[in-house]
Amino acid sequence: MKHDFTKFVFVESDRNLASALKERVEAQPKAELAAVIPRDWTQEVGVGRLTFAKGLVVAFVDPTGIKQVPWEAMKQLLTNNPKIDILATLQYAMGITLNVYQYLDSGSEQTTALDTFLGERDWRGWPREVTDAAFTIRVINRWVEKLGALGFQGSRQITVEANGSPLYRLALFSRHPKADEFWRKIITIDESGQRELL
Repeated sequence: MKHDFTKFVFVESDRNLASALKERVEAQPKAELAAVIPRDWTQEVGVGRLTFAKGLVVAFVDPTGIKQVPWEAMKQLLTNNPKIDILATLQYAMGITLNVYQYLDSGSEQTTALDTFLGERDWRGWPREVTDAAFTIRVINRWVEKLGALGFQGSRQITVEANGSPLYRLALFSRHPKADEFWRKIITIDESGQRELL
């Protein structure tokens, strides 16, 4: 909220977390520009409440798992907002890699988090990958491919680690090439303000 957006919309389905978030937002100088919605974002999209007719929209999609980002809801959000960029965390370690065998061993009639995330069951016909990591990369590539079909170009993904282990990727997707230019400038500066070479 330190940046010059004209409106801030926060969606949090957990009531306690939404209440805590509302308290934090109300302490900000721009509190009057913000709304905290204590509901599931997929339901909000479903009834058209996350549709912004005017201006540019930046949506930060930050789930704790892939099931919280169903493809059909994501597609509707992007379709309803022609001038939207998506900054997303791809929860591949916990959401995909650690569950590969669970997905692969699931029955054909069973709906898994992976089915929901990709919005399709085609992955069940993929050849068995050599490693869990290879399967995970294929899933992420398929998701990015589906975004591409909606006109979105992906920028360089940044892997975020904890204790030396990769947890998730941070990625920007936009319909406009200018976003990638901005993204490349941003990621050359670390938390201390130090520039890095790409």
